[in-house]
Amino acid sequence: RYVRLEVGPEVTLSPSGERAAYRIVQEAVTNAARHGGPGTIEVSVEPDPDACQVVLTIRNPSDRQPPPAGSGGTGRGLVNMRERARLEGGDLQYGPVEDGGFLVCARLPVQPARLRVRPR
Repeated sequence: RYVRLEVGPEVTLSPSGERAAYRIVQEAVTNAARHGGPGTIEVSVEPDPDACQVVLTIRNPSDRQPPPAGSGGTGRGLVNMRERARLEGGDLQYGPVEDGGFLVCARLPVQPARLRVRPR
């Protein structure tokens, strides 16, 4: 499996926000690699200055869905990602997308004073 990473301009998160972002991407990529079919996993990290957020999107291009809880593993990966985002004051949504695949999208807040978007 391959992972394609797109990173927008740099933003500064709190230390706990950085850990949450890292763990959300880590879990989503692990789930996509473990449960998805062939194809490149797409990861995007982009600031949204208007909303003072950083937006993480992880897309598994496969139509295969994560298995239901109780079918191997802990079955808590998606729930844990959502809890991490909420602990930071953000949110996380996930589900199948119309044109195929499965998408995880997390939005984590950035303090306005800490939102320093630097050009690449």
